[in-house]
Amino acid sequence: MIDSTLNMGLPRFRDNEIVIQELGDEILVYDLKTNKAHSLNPTAAFIWKNCNGNTSVEDLAAMVEAKLKLKCNQDLVNLALADLSKINLIRPKIAKSSSISRRNLLTHYGAAAIAIPVIASLVAPTAAQVASCLAMGQMCTLGSECCSMVCIESFCA
Repeated sequence: MIDSTLNMGLPRFRDNEIVIQELGDEILVYDLKTNKAHSLNPTAAFIWKNCNGNTSVEDLAAMVEAKLKLKCNQDLVNLALADLSKINLIRPKIAKSSSISRRNLLTHYGAAAIAIPVIASLVAPTAAQVASCLAMGQMCTLGSECCSMVCIESFCA
């Protein structure tokens, strides 16, 4: 029997209330709870997929190093974990260390900056928000009412 306390605190990816679409080495994750979409670049995607609750930061760094064929330190993995934690894609919550910065990693990795984990997020509008704008030619009072965001002489442009 495996002692469950051994893996306490090790990162584990969230697999409930999300929709995952793999796009080559990248992953698009749609969070059904927050209506946010997160695009994970290959490094962030690889780290996220390997957060199984049994893999340490040191092991993740070694795995990234083997996959990307470049020297990887734990700061790179910790940055990815902090970013993934911030958007609730891994558990437990991991705070970003003040010593980790993208600038320091860019300096360290130089030309291999492609290895830096990047997560781009956006809020997806609800169906009501999408349907609530006025089409071109309809009467308006403010640009924000129009789908084009432009109201000219009381009509949506």
